[in-house]
Amino acid sequence: VAVRQASLAGASNSELIAIVKKEYNDTISKVRAETIARTETNRAYTRAQYEADDQLIVDNDLQGRAFKKWVTRSGNPCPICKALAAEPPIPFGDAFRELGDEMTVTYDENSKTRVRSMTFDFETLQAGNAHPNCQCAYQLIIE
Repeated sequence: VAVRQASLAGASNSELIAIVKKEYNDTISKVRAETIARTETNRAYTRAQYEADDQLIVDNDLQGRAFKKWVTRSGNPCPICKALAAEPPIPFGDAFRELGDEMTVTYDENSKTRVRSMTFDFETLQAGNAHPNCQCAYQLIIE
């Protein structure tokens, strides 16, 4: 919560890392603190964008015409995020995945078939951020 609030207030990445380390009484590594800061910053950004887009849709009576599509913003997204990005747009108010949903993807890596599964157990997947270090978001589509 402290990281999200500081991020929304405009704190720098180094300030966010210091807040995370302080929250954990300096018992976590700098790498873990960076992961938490990066994840929460992206979560705050995408959630704020979602709330703004929702208000735009309501204020302009665009319900039924508004959709969203999962987009990756990383040069090397994980297989789960690639699979989400390959799905068609969904109604704006729908979740990409509900809390407790599971997703399994099969993919090729180094000429080997791999399987990766994920349970969405942190929050409903509305605006991005499927996992720690996730850089994904959504694209608003108005038809």
